[in-house]
Amino acid sequence: MSEGVPLPGQYANWKHECLKFFLPIPINFQVTDLQSELSDIKTIKDQLSKYVRDLEQQNDDLERAKRSTLASVEDFESRLNAAIERNAFLESELDEKESLKAAVQRMKDETRDLKSELRLLAPRSGNATWEKLSFFLIQLFCLAPQASKPQLPGLHLSGHPRQRPQQ
Repeated sequence: MSEGVPLPGQYANWKHECLKFFLPIPINFQVTDLQSELSDIKTIKDQLSKYVRDLEQQNDDLERAKRSTLASVEDFESRLNAAIERNAFLESELDEKESLKAAVQRMKDETRDLKSELRLLAPRSGNATWEKLSFFLIQLFCLAPQASKPQLPGLHLSGHPRQRPQQ
C-alpha cells in the first residue's frame, strides 16, 4: 500500500479530528447534547427493559397462582359434590329407616292386638295346641303383606271381634 492512502481505522480517526476543528462550536455543543440525550435514552431503555422483564416475571407468577387456584377449586368442587351425594344417600337411608320404623311399630301393634283377640277367643283350659295355633296365626298375620293377609271369621285387626251376621 502507498503511504498517501489512510487505512479505514485511521480514516475514521482523521475524520473525527477534522470535524472537531472545522465544525462551528454550536454544532459541537449540539452533538454533545445529542450524545448525552442518547445516553439518557439508552439508560431509560435499559430501565424499561428491566421493568418489562419484572412485569413478565410477575405475570408468570400470577398465571402459576391462577392454575394452582383453579386446581384447588376443582378439587374442592369434586369433594363438595361427593359430600352432597353422600348426604343425599344418607337422607334416603334415613327416610327408609323411618318408614321401616313405622312398619315395625305397626307390626308390634298388630301383634299386640292379635294376642289380645286370641286371649279373648282362646279357651281357658290353656291347651298346648291352641297356643301353637295362636303363635302360628300371629306369625302369619305379622309376616304376610297387608294386602295378602287372610281374614279369619270373628277376628278383626283393629282388636275388636267382628260382628257376625245374624241368621
